[in-house]
Amino acid sequence: GGASRAQQDAYLGCVWGCFEATTLEWAAGSQRVQLKDDRCAYVRMDALEKEGKGGHAWRYTPLPDHLQVSNGGEGRCTWDSVKGFSGEAVKKKFTESFGSKDVCDSGRDA
Repeated sequence: GGASRAQQDAYLGCVWGCFEATTLEWAAGSQRVQLKDDRCAYVRMDALEKEGKGGHAWRYTPLPDHLQVSNGGEGRCTWDSVKGFSGEAVKKKFTESFGSKDVCDSGRDA
């Protein structure tokens, strides 16, 4: 059989405890959103950070959820974080998914 609920909770407590206790250093300018499994197809983006437990900086994806910013949530509009594309085909796919530069956070795949 599988693990009991108490065992699962204990395991997740251990995993999150370790994760939150371990601070990673971030490489400057390293935020990218990759298109599927193609490591050469990506969007370069500004890294977004916020302060977490113990004063540690947390980096999070700069792509807001659907209407997250428009409804007053944290973050910024999708295109406000875009720094560049690895190629024109990636820019086209990104625009198809998230809308043009005048769309904040309500594109098809937001």
